[in-house]
Amino acid sequence: MANGVRVPQALGVIRQDPVLRTINAVAREQRIGIYLVGGAVRDMFLRRASSRAVEWDFAADHNALEFGKILARTLSASYVVLDADTRTARVIYTTPERSYELDIADFRAPTLREDLRRRDFTMNALCCDVRRLVEGSGTGPVIRDPFNGVADIRKRSVRVTRGLNIADDPLRILRGLAFCAQLNFSLEPRTLAVMKKSTAALRRVSPERIREELAKILKAPRSFGRCRIMDSLGIWEIILPETRLLR
Repeated sequence: MANGVRVPQALGVIRQDPVLRTINAVAREQRIGIYLVGGAVRDMFLRRASSRAVEWDFAADHNALEFGKILARTLSASYVVLDADTRTARVIYTTPERSYELDIADFRAPTLREDLRRRDFTMNALCCDVRRLVEGSGTGPVIRDPFNGVADIRKRSVRVTRGLNIADDPLRILRGLAFCAQLNFSLEPRTLAVMKKSTAALRRVSPERIREELAKILKAPRSFGRCRIMDSLGIWEIILPETRLLR
């Protein structure tokens, strides 16, 4: 159990992954705390099938860029700095069985809990202590769920960890709707109200980023209901002003 949450069976599979074990070995050697965060942990509770294309996000308690370099060298993989300001790097590694895209970033707050709190939605604010998972050592739970994200997954609810997260990046409005369309989730009422207050701020988001999330919504089997929510929030007239004339 972790924070009252039953640990998913998928952890037993991921524990044996050779790349994750290498990540743990490098982190231990460099004395870095490393945590698997976000979608990979969320998908364990959704019981989504693992893919040949692995996309994992990691939070490091310090020195993420240097850690990424050493990891890439150890794996004979490719390494690129995605954002020097947020100290985020990507390691790309391919085996005959799988391809790995590993994003590694320093905590974006003084503590792990605050780092998770700044993530968009509670279901993406889950994290897995890599050392605890691989070695079964250390203290504390394997999976940390400080904002009850697993309960929201079970309720099929998209809920913000804090209202400021939407104002910080208004694209999260569309991202939340994309999750709803793809996973057949619903927006928690307070989250919907927060989104409504920030809808106008979508004007400052780049068209490229909007296009990516909009494509996810429109390609999902359950897109129509989410498109109606977008209409009720006034999103269409912001991202596609022509729709005002099409009514």
